[in-house]
Amino acid sequence: LASTALMANRGDEAREQIKLLARVRPPPEVLGDLQGELAASIGDFGAAAREFGQAYAARPSGALAQKEFRARLAGNQPDPAGPLRRWIARSPDDASSRALLAQFTESTGDAAGAERAYVAVLRDDANNLIALNNLAWMRLQQGKHAEALHLAGNAFRVGAASPQVADTYGWALAESGRAKEAVPILRDALTKLPRNPMIRYHLAVALASSGSQDEAITHLELLTSGGAVFAEQQAARELLDKLRAAARG
Repeated sequence: LASTALMANRGDEAREQIKLLARVRPPPEVLGDLQGELAASIGDFGAAAREFGQAYAARPSGALAQKEFRARLAGNQPDPAGPLRRWIARSPDDASSRALLAQFTESTGDAAGAERAYVAVLRDDANNLIALNNLAWMRLQQGKHAEALHLAGNAFRVGAASPQVADTYGWALAESGRAKEAVPILRDALTKLPRNPMIRYHLAVALASSGSQDEAITHLELLTSGGAVFAEQQAARELLDKLRAAARG
């Protein structure tokens, strides 16, 4: 009941159920997990990290290590990845936790370390969605389009419902000269994340490459006039100028 209340964002109800549960002295990892979720739901990430850490100490698991990591990261605590490293040392075959650690490593700017970690994860778990998608994106940035398309296609097969995964696959298609195939995939991704400027930019490029210049211009005008800040902002302006010039003849 407490867990159901938490999933439904009914914090007061969850708190009361947790109090009732505590009276019957459940396993400490169960109680700590719920108390951590409750603390995280109200933004008290320091308390959440402590609760998850105590629950982990009572009964170590990858799920609790990941929850403590996310709470420490959200709370800007030092060494947020410590719980993941601790668990991976204990259970090195947990590809999910290793992929999450690789993703964090990438976010710190250690692209080479993250790349090695993603490759290692995929050796053990060929369908790991995080590793497939993120390594595909790295390969795109490196200009290795064939490998990127293979990885992104596998990621899309595993997680087509994710707009981020669809964006990576659509962009890999567009960068591989298959823009017409990319358009419906990117259009669907943008429907799910309409405020994401990178997805809109990727769709505009795919549209322009597949002959739909007018629609591409519409998307580029939205990007360049709406105040959005994103990595390809200058490229979007340049493409818009080029398409406008071509339209004027």
